[in-house]
Amino acid sequence: MEPVNNMKERKVTDMIVGGIGGRPYAGFTQYRIGLYKGVKGTLSENIQLFLRGNLQSLNEPICAGGDSPNHAYD
Repeated sequence: MEPVNNMKERKVTDMIVGGIGGRPYAGFTQYRIGLYKGVKGTLSENIQLFLRGNLQSLNEPICAGGDSPNHAYD
């Protein structure tokens, strides 16, 4: 939970992620830190998409690796 607490202390309100496991997901949502699914592209492009409201909000943990159909960077 150290990363979660670190983000809370820094007053982070939202994060763009490629994937996230169940335990960190629960911690971030407990502190009402919004999680959004990043898309293929640069960080700058993802930030612009977020600011325009064009990134998908995560409603559950999502794995970014392997051959999962939920792979964030297809």
